[in-house]
Amino acid sequence: MTVYKHAFTGTLPAGDVFSFGWHDSNSIGLGASHTLATAWINDLWSGVLLTPGIGTVMEPGVVVTKVTTYALDALVPYHTTAIAATDLALPGGSAADSLPQDLAVVVSMRTATPGRRGRGRIYLPAPNTTVLTAVGEFSAAGQTLFNNALHAAWNDANVGGVVPVIFSRLTGAITPVTNFGIGTVFDHQVRRVNKVNTVRAFLPMP
Repeated sequence: MTVYKHAFTGTLPAGDVFSFGWHDSNSIGLGASHTLATAWINDLWSGVLLTPGIGTVMEPGVVVTKVTTYALDALVPYHTTAIAATDLALPGGSAADSLPQDLAVVVSMRTATPGRRGRGRIYLPAPNTTVLTAVGEFSAAGQTLFNNALHAAWNDANVGGVVPVIFSRLTGAITPVTNFGIGTVFDHQVRRVNKVNTVRAFLPMP
């Protein structure tokens, strides 16, 4: 079994970039794993059959531009042994205004292992304002949309042999993910605004 890291990158409306990813462990090979990871992000973004994708609540400036799969060796420090990459152009499909791009929708991943070592997170790019509650939290409808889109995308990937795991670079432990979920509170990814210039408006002190 080889451990693979699937990384998904793209651009954000105000001019910076996003990146997120997850691991899996399988014996189907780099090419097949990468093909399924590419299908996964297309499913997540664009939807599967009657399940809408998360791209439906993304501003057009949020664009997935690349998927890269890294094959890792079996020994510490788990260097990359091979890479497969595919360029994409998956823009958001909603005209509503985007939330600040340093916000992120957090996907919490859980395993049968208790504690922090049995957990993982994915930081998806911020959606638009249509999924906000009156107090600025992620709405129940938004949670449902994201959870259903993730479930549909992973269902297709899992059938093909790519199943998400929590991989520890410290110990090499590989633990299958048993469930995942979306919270009501957005997280911050400060690095997603590193290239955004702040334009300040000043007034003279009275």
